Parts: sequence; C-alpha cells; structure tokens
Amino acid sequence: MNSLKGTKTEQNLLKAFAGESQARKKIITNTKISFYNLQKEV
Repeated sequence: MNSLKGTKTEQNLLKAFAGESQARKKIITNTKISFYNLQKEV
C-alpha cells in the first residue's frame, strides 16, 4: 500500500476530520442548549 504522507490526499483527509469534529461539537452544544431551554420552560 502506498503511503499518503505528504500528499494532497493526506491534507484533505486531515481537513475533513477536523471539519467533522467541529460540526459534531457544534451539534452537541446546540443540543445541550436546546435541552436546557426546554427544561426551563417546563
């Protein structure tokens, strides 16, 4: 198997993983805020 080290593919994969991680954090944060606001209304 060829190494991806130093290739454009490696850079793209790293960016994709970072983007997914940020999106996941944002979703979790928004879910917690929504849940908290829902609890205050009840």
